Amino acid sequence: MGNEDLANHYFAIGDLAASFRGYSKMRDYCTTPKHIAEMTLRQLYVSIAQNNWVVAQSYYLKVHALSLSDEEHARYDPILFACLGISHLMQGSYREAATSFINVGSGYMIPDPQAGIIFQRAVLTPNDVAVYGGLCALATMDRSELQRRVLDNSSFRQFLELEPHIRRAISLFCASKYTACMEILESYRVDYMLDFFLQSHYMRLYWLVRSKSIVQWFSAFSVVTLDELSKAFPATQGRAINDELVDMIKLGQLDARIDLVSNLLVSPNQDPRFMAMENTLEMSKLAERSLRLRLHRANMATAGLEIRPPKGNVQNEGDFFSGSEGGGSAASNALRNLKAKATRGSSAVGGSFMV
Repeated sequence: MGNEDLANHYFAIGDLAASFRGYSKMRDYCTTPKHIAEMTLRQLYVSIAQNNWVVAQSYYLKVHALSLSDEEHARYDPILFACLGISHLMQGSYREAATSFINVGSGYMIPDPQAGIIFQRAVLTPNDVAVYGGLCALATMDRSELQRRVLDNSSFRQFLELEPHIRRAISLFCASKYTACMEILESYRVDYMLDFFLQSHYMRLYWLVRSKSIVQWFSAFSVVTLDELSKAFPATQGRAINDELVDMIKLGQLDARIDLVSNLLVSPNQDPRFMAMENTLEMSKLAERSLRLRLHRANMATAGLEIRPPKGNVQNEGDFFSGSEGGGSAASNALRNLKAKATRGSSAVGGSFMV
């Protein structure tokens, strides 16, 4: 308790490094998994205050390695997933951040203090979980995954009800109404640019969503005019649509060509002659392999090679030919008849014949 009080004092005066060391000294006096979990939550809180996201990310595994009861896991897991999501977000791992925020349980809606800290007020609110998780999912998941993991997720939907515009934006994207989705994100841009955690990542998330929307919208066409594309996706941040398309093509996000003379965006059609040549080469490789196998089999037969059954299993000699246990006797009889006919034939012509 003395180390805890001293660490709390250092945190209050802004000496975060000394506060972290004070909480670490509590480890020698922790006697139960619950004490270790609470100490870890305090260290996690200080790591977030220090913007030490790599260390903050590791505490999720440390708490899960403890032998805690189901009730204790139900209290700690929502906090751990929320802090893990913010760690991934600040490191630019948006898909991992979306997965972490989606896994935050509904228990995070209740501001219950854990280890003397109310994470729902001191770190991020349930509204932040909805905004961060929704934007990261919208930027990294396709429509079917958004519908299945976000909109149909009863636990995360409780968070989306706190921010209905995020839920509406995801629903519009899943319904292929990309223009309306981008209008919602653009209308809240100023608010999110003032967010403490989101301000340095919002524009990148916005452009990821916009690029994905353009690709999905253009996939239904083979040729489209740039004017129509500009109407569907108005220019933003003073950036022309032509420059945006050029960057997307360079990054490999969009498989298309820009015809500046005719003011068109053209999807390159694959040459049918090239496809025919590819199919012919593939068929020739298969034919060559089949021919080599046939020649190999003929050479083995000419050399008199024979695969005999294992010793002590002579009675199942026909299993090799029948492939099943029930047909062994029939195959053995057929083999004996074939040998007998070969012997009679060789005697009739005065030659020798061997099987």
